[in-house]
Amino acid sequence: MRSKRQVHVQYEEAGRPALALTMALAVLYASVSSSQNIDAEPPAETTCTQTLQARHSDAAEARALDETGGRVVREGCTLRFRTPRGEHALTGNLSEDAEHLRYVYRGVLPHEYDLVEVRYYERRQYLIIDRTGRHQRHLVGEPVVSPDRRRVVATSLDLVAAISPNALEIWRLEDQFPTLELSIGSEEWGPSDATWVDAATIAFTQNFQPFGDRKETGRLRFTPSGWLFEPGVGSGPVGRR
Repeated sequence: MRSKRQVHVQYEEAGRPALALTMALAVLYASVSSSQNIDAEPPAETTCTQTLQARHSDAAEARALDETGGRVVREGCTLRFRTPRGEHALTGNLSEDAEHLRYVYRGVLPHEYDLVEVRYYERRQYLIIDRTGRHQRHLVGEPVVSPDRRRVVATSLDLVAAISPNALEIWRLEDQFPTLELSIGSEEWGPSDATWVDAATIAFTQNFQPFGDRKETGRLRFTPSGWLFEPGVGSGPVGRR
């Protein structure tokens, strides 16, 4: 490839007019620019679209999307929800830092709520969305549906990093939007492994500080006056959020 200096010397020797030099320099600059662009990174949107399926989706999401019959679709970083009232969307990004955000479709809950897993750089939570897209609720963890399909329970456990909450939530599923019935947590233990014993009873593990080595089984029972907490042996105080 010829340098700008070499082109200038050639011009002086040939005695060509200034216009010829100008044209030669322009052609050289265009050639260099074109060569550089060949190896340039594609635009961010294109990169996101081409790599999302491998990095931000999985086989379980693909099956869940297929079951919607096209009502929910993935387009690159975006999940699109088609409703009788129009379309709404959730868009993530691929950055490997604190701005990292992924939305993964996880299926349909009772009362036709869409469930979406929300993945951040170092934590995750879940999102419940109604069919209009107007009502959205964030859950601390993956919801477990009750036998009568009227409620879900979700837990989050983080005794070490303190990035995610140590909390248990119970949500009542209704036709209009989910309602938070109970949220409890403690500075001494964190909940995990919640299961429904029956439609009115939840059993879960209380993992105690400092590292969850000691475990007890706690229970929650639904009574006419609301949810009653029955802690495991040696449990510390519990707080309602």
